[in-house]
Amino acid sequence: MNKLITLSFLFIFTLFTNAAIDAACPTGDITLSSQADVDNFATDYPGCTTIPAGIEITVEGNGITNVEGLKVLTAIDGQLEIQNCPDLVTLKGLRNITTVNSPGELEISNCDALTTLEGLENLSSCHDLEIKNNANLTDISALSGLTSLSGELRLKNNDSLTSFNGLHNLTSIGGNFDVFDNTGLTDCTDLCQVINNVGIGGTINVNNNGGYPCDNFADWELECNLILLPVELTSFRGSVMEHYNILEWQTESEENAMVFLVERSLDGNRNFTEIGRVEAYGNSSVLRNYEQKDENPVSLAYYRLRIVDFDGTFEFSDVIVVERSKTEINQVEVFPVPAEEEVTVLVHSRSEGRAILILSDFLGRKIKEEKIELKAGINHYTLDWPEHETNFYYLTINNGKEKIAKKILRASRD
Repeated sequence: MNKLITLSFLFIFTLFTNAAIDAACPTGDITLSSQADVDNFATDYPGCTTIPAGIEITVEGNGITNVEGLKVLTAIDGQLEIQNCPDLVTLKGLRNITTVNSPGELEISNCDALTTLEGLENLSSCHDLEIKNNANLTDISALSGLTSLSGELRLKNNDSLTSFNGLHNLTSIGGNFDVFDNTGLTDCTDLCQVINNVGIGGTINVNNNGGYPCDNFADWELECNLILLPVELTSFRGSVMEHYNILEWQTESEENAMVFLVERSLDGNRNFTEIGRVEAYGNSSVLRNYEQKDENPVSLAYYRLRIVDFDGTFEFSDVIVVERSKTEINQVEVFPVPAEEEVTVLVHSRSEGRAILILSDFLGRKIKEEKIELKAGINHYTLDWPEHETNFYYLTINNGKEKIAKKILRASRD
């Protein structure tokens, strides 16, 4: 009996102890606005090793020179924002943080006395990472232990940063890759390993940095692909069929070629997306022919091949243009699908002009009509749902010469 009572006591004690440790973390957003606040974090929250999801801890204020009080942290599930700390000279207090889990975020911004990211050497995986507006940051090599980014990487307005040295060990990026407005950045060669070897789940935005090859995406791609794959592409062309476009290419020789990724753009710039992939022959010294259909053609499309080697490196083909018709509106996109409160409409137009946006129900009854001005390029419109009891709609864009209709599904309402 005594043994049973003892075990029961230990079980209850353990539950209370664990609950006490869990409760040791902040239960709401907090701001540490002085050095004393930062120093006291370890004593105020001694059991808080992980910032909980949904909780934001902000370090912000004059006179904060270090974040040593955050040394108890080992992981971030919520957000840690170190911002507007003009006197901060070191991040060594973050040395025990190893992971920033989804949907967490680590932000270092507006810390003008900070010259390095020393303290982040043990960070190996991260969701969102934002380093911006740090005027004297010259070195990000402390990030060399970072191998995985499940979310977005943003480097912005770090004017003293001259090179990417430190991010060469990344093996995956799940979100966008944004590097812009770093006016001193001219050495992008280390990041060629990223573009050649890393699968990027979002878009790449490299522009307005310090000069070639970091100043724009096209230059960066060119620099990163100066070492070309041993694939001789003799031709790449596109043809219009009745219901699809056909892309055909021929290689004269191949060495260790793994796959051809067929990519399409509506504007011919950096906004290319993959529409298909074709396995390469691999190694060949004779003519090889390939083709890929675009089953969802638009009136004007730009195509290129991404030729990927077995070691992950790749090169691009020249860009070709396939034009099906002279229509003014290339494409209409609607998202999200299904939509809840509102829907976003993207209209790709070849030229400026006027059009009418009409929303009707599935019986064709007009519910809403708006006159819109179109510019050449991509036009954004937000459409609020009307007070109308249906889950299916048709959206029509009419410029007087042509009509394009899209079916819209509204999310079910309780």
